[in-house]
Amino acid sequence: MLHRPSPALVVACLALLLAAGGASFAAVRSTGQAVNVLDPTTGAGALVDATGHLVVGDGAGPLTVDGTVGQRMLSATTPWSAAVATGNSVVPLAGPGGKSQPVSVTSISPAIDTGGTPIAEWKLEAGHVPASATDCSGIVVDSTIWHIRDTNAVQPVVVAFPSPLTFTPPPGTRACLQVNNASTSRTGQFNAGGFFG
Repeated sequence: MLHRPSPALVVACLALLLAAGGASFAAVRSTGQAVNVLDPTTGAGALVDATGHLVVGDGAGPLTVDGTVGQRMLSATTPWSAAVATGNSVVPLAGPGGKSQPVSVTSISPAIDTGGTPIAEWKLEAGHVPASATDCSGIVVDSTIWHIRDTNAVQPVVVAFPSPLTFTPPPGTRACLQVNNASTSRTGQFNAGGFFG
């Protein structure tokens, strides 16, 4: 024989349901339908704030989205391209960029002029100039970011960099690129492209 529940039992059950369903109620109010989000490891329910927003975190510090959004290449802010003739000399290629702004190289294509022994050597050098500079004269070379030696074909060598070669100048300076044809007697063309920023 079933007994009618006492008023105290009814109140206790209602309190239990409200306590257990508070987060779901907030989610329903915000989305229009109940969504239960559970941790697959612990089975713990998600936290929902008073406005119905999901509160997330990694357990360290306040409940916020921690970490960074990365691993996605940013679009080029200032593209550049250059085609220069080279001899046994150093030739400016790109720059100067914006103050403290990195320069990236996405493609390179050197070629040797016809005639003579087809052997040449090129260095792509990155460096910096003062923040007040308007050209790359007086560049201080910081590094060689690409180097090819003993190229022995008149056909252009084409190299693309899906992950760009990037040089960041020292703080408060501007980046410049130059091509150094280290060959003693070979002339050629050096084409390259990339972006600043």
